Amino acid sequence: MRRFCFLLVVLAGVLQRTAPAEDKDKMRLFNTFYLDGATVTYVLTMRQDRTFDLYSAAGGHVSGTFRPNDEFFSMTAGAVKRYFSYSFKSRNVKLGSREMDRTIKGDLLGEMPPLHESSGHALYVAEGEWRSKGRPLFNPQEAAAKPAAPVAGVQEPVIGNPRPANSPPAAAPQPPAAPSPSPASPPPPAAAAQPPGSCADLAGTYYPRGRKNECLVITANGCFAYVPPQGAAQNGALLRTDYEITFVGAASKRYFTLRLVPGGFELARRATDVTKPGDVLGGMPPQDREPASWLKEGAEQAAPAAPQAAPATSAPDVPRAQPAGVPVKSLQALVGKFVYKPSPFLAETLLVAEDGSFTYKDSAGANATGKLRFEDDVLVFASGEEVRRFTAVLEGPNLTLTRAKDDSPKSKNDLSSMSPTTLQTAKYEKK
Repeated sequence: MRRFCFLLVVLAGVLQRTAPAEDKDKMRLFNTFYLDGATVTYVLTMRQDRTFDLYSAAGGHVSGTFRPNDEFFSMTAGAVKRYFSYSFKSRNVKLGSREMDRTIKGDLLGEMPPLHESSGHALYVAEGEWRSKGRPLFNPQEAAAKPAAPVAGVQEPVIGNPRPANSPPAAAPQPPAAPSPSPASPPPPAAAAQPPGSCADLAGTYYPRGRKNECLVITANGCFAYVPPQGAAQNGALLRTDYEITFVGAASKRYFTLRLVPGGFELARRATDVTKPGDVLGGMPPQDREPASWLKEGAEQAAPAAPQAAPATSAPDVPRAQPAGVPVKSLQALVGKFVYKPSPFLAETLLVAEDGSFTYKDSAGANATGKLRFEDDVLVFASGEEVRRFTAVLEGPNLTLTRAKDDSPKSKNDLSSMSPTTLQTAKYEKK
């Protein structure tokens, strides 16, 4: 019996030492890797918020989410999903194809090596190792923006002139005047079909619906300038597919889906869109998961006026008052199932039982269980070594979680990926 107890103590010690090592291995995935070879072919960036970007040297690009465990990880982009085993060699990572993995010809993620189990492992070299070998670094902005002007120091469009000191602020940002052609310039060519990635159909000056204190200028050659209410313009380049558009600034990028609407377009944040506090481009609408409409200058004025309503005996249409959020004070108020969809491709589910235990899952494979408790007015989720801290508000039956000041996910398990993470707030719907 004494020997049996001794073995249990030894086993517990081994498990305690192994778990942190496995967590540390997961964190080694958060890097930029190059498929090993003499030239740049595939470049993969994986982040702590479980998003990734995959590039090819020819300018191909796809974004999505990945979910790692101790042996393998999955990568999902739209309808394409791949499964890879992984192991580390120094700072580099070796990927192997899993039995469940399915390749898709003609798709960037679908053709990412290794392609099948018989092909063996593919070595992806960490960016630091790649640089130390003297190999050329890949700049996705330059590769995808050609022939657009370089991101750094983009000169067009220039928005206005700096305000002199002590002068009153302008009522609204002034868009740039169209350049006048020189007398010797030939007449413009006839309109042609727009090539893929063209921004010619978006060229113009836009304002957020109902506001004139900020504007967005887009040129036909794929440049943009965003002027926030504070007036500090941010210039950059645009990368566009049929229904996705990326704004590439000097210090950050924004990722949106694009939908043309009468008089302008609508932007909705993609799963990979992560804003940085204090960044000018990060403040451009939309900020939450609801789309934002940008209308071309003059579109609102040019739109036909709505017909006047005929006299009626019924009361006029008055906007309904939205119910105020009620702070959650007891665990019993949280019992049930709540679902949050940060993107069309990902759903997060939170189940809370009457005893305060919870289960968190998402459609990409994350899974965590634990207990809830209150510390003052802060709702604490605890799952093993991972702890998340939120303020909780019920808006009707739905649950809004806002990150507390001391919420600091450590990637100890999948609870670290529970929303909100990169955003401050997430609204879970009661099901």
